[in-house]
Amino acid sequence: MEPGGQLDMQQLLQAAAAMQSQLMSAQAELAVRRDPLSPLAKLTLAEVEQVTAHPALARATLAQAVREQPSNPQTWFWLGRYDLLHDPSAAKTELEAAIYLNPQTMSPEALTPPLAQPEAIELHNDYIEALRATTPAAATSAAATTPAAAAAARLRTASALRVRAALLGPRRVRLPPARPPARSRTPRAAG
Repeated sequence: MEPGGQLDMQQLLQAAAAMQSQLMSAQAELAVRRDPLSPLAKLTLAEVEQVTAHPALARATLAQAVREQPSNPQTWFWLGRYDLLHDPSAAKTELEAAIYLNPQTMSPEALTPPLAQPEAIELHNDYIEALRATTPAAATSAAATTPAAAAAARLRTASALRVRAALLGPRRVRLPPARPPARSRTPRAAG
């Protein structure tokens, strides 16, 4: 193959990729026009905008979905996931809204097998990540810890212990000891 033919092939592939991204954008916009209140159509459009290098449009589309359906935990979850990479503080607030609107996603049943819900686990993990990113100590200690130390710290959390206990089945996981009940210091009345 001669060098001129190779250049033509690269140009052809670039043109095909550009046409494909335009087609994806057009199809996603058509879906939103057909059903303007569909959060799924807005999510699809935001994903296409993100892939086609329009991150500001992607966030604006997700924010619009939240404004149109503020009581839908899914819209808050999608916006929180998007902001987790760019603005963890905003993501924390948005993920808290998703949890507030659907608190069952944080229940042990939704997070542990056999009834574990993948979306609930994703929400839980994203929220923990947002909390860690917004905690002042996390910024300084994150660079100083090794991956093994970070993994050990995650295993110490109560939710991680519950998940681990559910996954191990009949084997026991040692939970931290419970504190003994407090005793009253006032003398009992005789009688």
